[in-house]
Amino acid sequence: MPALWALALIFLLSGAAKLLTPGSAQAAFDGLKVPRALNTPWIVRSFPFAEIVLAVALVLPLPLLQTIAGGAAVVMMVVFLVLVRGARQTGEACHCFGAASTRPVTTATIGRNVLFLILSVLAVIEAVRHLVLDGAQTPGLATGTWADLAWLVLVALLLAGTALIIGRESAPQPAETDPFPAPAPAAAPQPVFAEGQALAGEVVEEEVPRHPIPSTAVHWNRQYHDLAVLAHGQAMLVFRLSPGCGSCASIIEQLRGWGEAIGPIALRIMVPVGAPEQGIHGFDEFPQQMIMRDPGGATVTALGLSGYPTAVLLGTDDLTAGGPAHGYDDVMALVNEVREVFSDQRTLAATTPEGTSA
Repeated sequence: MPALWALALIFLLSGAAKLLTPGSAQAAFDGLKVPRALNTPWIVRSFPFAEIVLAVALVLPLPLLQTIAGGAAVVMMVVFLVLVRGARQTGEACHCFGAASTRPVTTATIGRNVLFLILSVLAVIEAVRHLVLDGAQTPGLATGTWADLAWLVLVALLLAGTALIIGRESAPQPAETDPFPAPAPAAAPQPVFAEGQALAGEVVEEEVPRHPIPSTAVHWNRQYHDLAVLAHGQAMLVFRLSPGCGSCASIIEQLRGWGEAIGPIALRIMVPVGAPEQGIHGFDEFPQQMIMRDPGGATVTALGLSGYPTAVLLGTDDLTAGGPAHGYDDVMALVNEVREVFSDQRTLAATTPEGTSA
């Protein structure tokens, strides 16, 4: 029963990948714009387990159960295909396989889901034949040796095609570069902020792991820029948000009141897109200076911004200075820490002799 086993493997990998990547199930529901009636916490949390249970049902030697599970798989694959096509228009990632599916949906992703649907139909055919033959185990659709071999080869090719597409989607993607790169911003370098490091000149032991800022291409202010060069000119707090995410909606609402910067820290929203000119939905009220387009999703992947909401603080010394923070609580903790540091600085400046008024 090669198609049943192949389909079970796909559901098993999908469910396990979501469990191994916290927040990816919620990111999948948000990125694919699952209707709010189904995008509830308990459904999101149970979905990876449901995929694993479905995988088990597909391989248990119970013909009726296999037929029901195969039918459910076909329905799910049709729904997934419709949702993935919608995500292709908005530049969202599907997060179908956790951390391996954080790039924006492409035509190849849609093709992958078409192959999933074909495998689902083949699995139903196998299950029905198994049921009609009263549980007799058959390799495929027919009983002839050559027909069985052809069936096995067909399933193997479909599975190999899906594995190839998934592998290409999860592999690191070279950053796109502008043939005429813009010069680095002229703004003076700002002090780097990190947990355990004061901005008033006193440096204490640093507790937050710091990582090199990737030299990936982002499309900002109508031009391509190297992210590392931009951050060297001005520290940035970079968010990855989705208007369809409940936790993100709360952060977006607060972000509108913070302005474009917190002290010297610029606030930026990183949006993965399939093409630089692609429209951005859900962020129309924000100044264009706050929006950074990430062609191909290479930058959010390199920064570790998997799922929604996430955020990372970029310092001016070519290293990250905080995060990546995952989930509403951690993101807001990072934001509040930045705000407190600069609030303390303003208070300190106001109480020093230089900051007093005559």
